[in-house]
Amino acid sequence: MRILSYIAKIFIILFIFSCKSNQTKVIEEAPLISDSFYDSDSVLHTIEPNQKWVLWADNHILLARDLGIESPNLFINPNFPDSIFPYFTDKQASEIQNFKFIIDSDEIDASFFSTFQNKKQLVNLRTQKLADILYHIRVIGKIFGKEEISNRVVDSLSMVKSEIQKSIPKRNKMKAVMILSNQPLLVAGKGSYLHEMMNICGLQNIFENKNEASANVDIKEIIEKQPDIIFAISDDPQFSEQFIGLSTQTFRIPAIQNEKSFQLSPINFLGSNKECFLGLYQMAKAVYPTFLEPYDSLTKNLK
Repeated sequence: MRILSYIAKIFIILFIFSCKSNQTKVIEEAPLISDSFYDSDSVLHTIEPNQKWVLWADNHILLARDLGIESPNLFINPNFPDSIFPYFTDKQASEIQNFKFIIDSDEIDASFFSTFQNKKQLVNLRTQKLADILYHIRVIGKIFGKEEISNRVVDSLSMVKSEIQKSIPKRNKMKAVMILSNQPLLVAGKGSYLHEMMNICGLQNIFENKNEASANVDIKEIIEKQPDIIFAISDDPQFSEQFIGLSTQTFRIPAIQNEKSFQLSPINFLGSNKECFLGLYQMAKAVYPTFLEPYDSLTKNLK
C-alpha cells in the first residue's frame, strides 16, 4: 500500500539523520490541531461530529489516501481519476448545505464555489510555504481521526528539513535557477515554496526578484544572471537538451559548463504535498553529493 511505502521512506530518513527533532520548532511551524482550526484565510472552523467533508484539490485527496483515511463522511471531487473514495454527486449537490469543502485557493473563484452563501462551508488550505504542507497534514489527520499518524509524519518531515539546513556546507551561496517549463520559459519566483526549497539548500534563487510563484522569463536573463546550479523539473528526457537549445549562448552558463544541471521529477516538487520534502532531500543531495555519502545505499527508495 502507498501508506506503507511512504512510512518506509520516512523511517529511512529517520535512520539517515538519527537525531531528535526540535519539537518546539515543529509546533511553531505546524501547530497542533484542536477541535477548532484556522484556514489560510484566517477563518475559524469547528470539527463537528458526523460533518460531511468534500476534498476538492488533488494534493488533499492524495494526502487522505496516504494517511489511510476511511470515513463514511469523506467525499471527493468527481473529476479526480481512479479514486478509492466516493465522489461528490449531483444529487448531493442539492443538499450542499450539509457539506464542508476543503479547497485550494486557486479553486475559490470557480463558479461552483462562488454561489455559496455560507463562506464557512469553504475551508481554504492554500500552500505557499513548506510549513503550510505540514499544517494541512495535521488538519486533515485531525478531521478524519488520523491524528497520531499525521503528527508522526509531520515530525519526520520537519526533521528532514531541519537536518538539511544544519548539514549543508556553510559558505557563500551559489546562484541557482529552477526551470519549470521550456515553452514558455517558466522559472520559480519568490512566491512559492520552491523558492524556499532553494534557500534551505543554501542556494540563492537568481529570480528572487520575481514575486510570482512561476515567472515567465527570457533565456537571455538566465544567461546574464550566470547560475551555478540549474534544476530542471520535468519527466521529459529531452527537457534539458531543449533548454540548452534555446540559445547558442547557453554554453556560457556556469551550471552548463560545470555539469551542474539536474533534472528532477515533478512529482516531488509541483504537487504541494508531502513529497516536496523528498524533493528537498534530492536537491540537497544533487548539489552536495558527499554530505550524506555514508548513507547512499539507504536512500535508494527516496529517488
